Formats: sequence, C-alpha cells, structure tokens
Amino acid sequence: MKQKSNGFSLVELLVVVAIIGVLAGVGIVGYQSYVESSKRKVFDQNVKTVVRAVDFEYTLVANALPSAMNEINTDGTATGKKISATSNCGQFVYSIKEHFKDFKNP
Repeated sequence: MKQKSNGFSLVELLVVVAIIGVLAGVGIVGYQSYVESSKRKVFDQNVKTVVRAVDFEYTLVANALPSAMNEINTDGTATGKKISATSNCGQFVYSIKEHFKDFKNP
C-alpha cells in the first residue's frame, strides 16, 4: 500500500530554487542596465543644462545686458560685480564653475 506524502520532495524544492535563481540572475542584469541607462540620461540632461546656461550668459555679456551670475577671479575670490562685457575669459569660466559647484551628477 502506498502512503500519501505531505509536503514537497527534495527534488521539487531544488527545481523551484533553481528557477528562482535563474529569474533573479536575469532580473538583476536587467535592473543594472536600467539604472546605468537612467544615470546616463540624467548626466546628458545635466550637460545640456550647463551648456544652455553658459550660452545664455555669453549672449547676455555679448549684448551688454546684466548677468545673474557673480563675477569670480581666477584665484577664486569674488569681485563683488556681476559678469559683464569687461569680464575676462578666466573670470567668465571661474564664475560659471563657481555657479555650478553644487551641481551633482549621479
């Protein structure tokens, strides 16, 4: 007479664990590529934002319009003025750099 077994056999449990392992492996690889792709898109957008800001400030300076950014000397000290047509290239670059110093990329 055959006894009725309660529960799962060891082979059945091993098969289920193997299937879960394969699915987890595939899921982790997919998730990592998704995260890297997202970080890359955020970085690209941040670069576009900085480029637009630099272009905007250059346009203001070239047309003798007032700037929103403080002028910074090449040694890192503030001049107390805003970027203007009298700012030299070094001051312009350091001012942009100082303005975006807290800008974080992923």
